[in-house]
Amino acid sequence: MLNALLAWATLAVAIFAWSGATVSAEVFSWECNSLPVDGGWTFLGEFCEPTTWIADGSYFQEVDDDTCPNEPVGESEGYRRELVDFLDHPQFWVEWRVEGDGPASELFAGAPTALGLANSFGISYTFFIARDMAKLNRDNLLPIIFATFDAGVAHTHRLELFGDELYAWYIDGDLVDSGVPEGPFPSFDAFIVWAGSSWHEPALNRWDYIRYGDLQEPFSGDFDSDGDRDGRDAFYFAECIAERGNGPGAPADPGCPWADMDADGDVDFADFGQFQRAFTGSDE
Repeated sequence: MLNALLAWATLAVAIFAWSGATVSAEVFSWECNSLPVDGGWTFLGEFCEPTTWIADGSYFQEVDDDTCPNEPVGESEGYRRELVDFLDHPQFWVEWRVEGDGPASELFAGAPTALGLANSFGISYTFFIARDMAKLNRDNLLPIIFATFDAGVAHTHRLELFGDELYAWYIDGDLVDSGVPEGPFPSFDAFIVWAGSSWHEPALNRWDYIRYGDLQEPFSGDFDSDGDRDGRDAFYFAECIAERGNGPGAPADPGCPWADMDADGDVDFADFGQFQRAFTGSDE
């Protein structure tokens, strides 16, 4: 079964190899294996001259003050996408995996990494992430939420939004914060932005992926909510089993209930067997 899973994952990687981003009306995914502008992002600009490159399927930003020694802040670079395809959708999620080695003292200036969702009507979720701490500033309200985690590895952050009823923030599958939002999102002129920057300390940021879209139907085997089960779904199915701590008897990671094909609360090879049998190919 493991060999079968690896074969399917290899197939899915081959399908994705030609492009740094995949987009449908239901899901956007940038796997950070291409330049951001080639992956569907609009360049917001940079300050001074940050050093960036792609290696091992990740996008790296090296930010410091070497190229702007007389400025009050250091280097920065940022990108944006409009969320017009998802306006007024009742259930929405965004997930990203990133590692920044800048200290927590940088958080107070929005460094070393930031990712935010907002509109012009006051709804916003802004995350700032350092090497061992993250904070969430929601709608510029108090309290600001802080979370700590181990340094030296990338962490997976996930925000789930259920209209005006609930928001939930997860780190590596563990619930960090939840509550009643100020209003539904995405709505009005919603957008998503992300950036890397330096305030007083240098940082090396590594982005592994940024994904968002409609919340998947549980037990469906359909990651991208497009009505079929194909090689793209197989790629994320393999990730659920291989990288997210899922297995027999382990509660499904918040990003993986769609892969729980037998609806028993976990994601394991039994689910993968059902996924193989339910495989349709694209547009079926």
